[in-house]
Amino acid sequence: MFDESKFAEVEARARLHAMPPSTPLTTEFAAAFLGYSVATMETMRKTPDGPVYSQPPGDGPNKKVMYQISELLAWMDRNKIGSTTQAMIRAGKAFSTLAGIASEEPYFIDQFGLLWGPVAEATIGTVRDRLETHDVVFLTAIDAATRQWDDPVAHKEHAESVQAALLHASQSIDANVEASELRASMKG
Repeated sequence: MFDESKFAEVEARARLHAMPPSTPLTTEFAAAFLGYSVATMETMRKTPDGPVYSQPPGDGPNKKVMYQISELLAWMDRNKIGSTTQAMIRAGKAFSTLAGIASEEPYFIDQFGLLWGPVAEATIGTVRDRLETHDVVFLTAIDAATRQWDDPVAHKEHAESVQAALLHASQSIDANVEASELRASMKG
């Protein structure tokens, strides 16, 4: 069944996108423009990865934050993603080079030898809690993929990321060998 509230949300977003690029938007309207929650917009302001915004100078709490439509559009363009693999690389859940899968990283390991994922992906609280019951072992991503994990879903995501990097490297090797052979045949 069609959800009317979703249609109204899309319609409101279309109205916002029809406004001139120089239009300033409050956090609430910027969130609607991007399809995010206000809380997400507030969180993104704490990192350098979110869209730029304006705020009046001076001290004091509760200063109004404004986003210019042109800046929101530019931020959207800078963050376009062409594939799920690219999204995983950006999120740090995939490897883009062989060096990435060949360098050693810390992983949690329990008393049964099961991996519990990379330490770098855990929150500070999780790290603190796990260090009470788990050891840390340094492995390459390839070595980690060949071990058993406590979480089969996380293991599968990790293994697929490693396999994708290896496939990309293999395809690059094949293409460059073929290019070398072609170049050599054109010389002779």
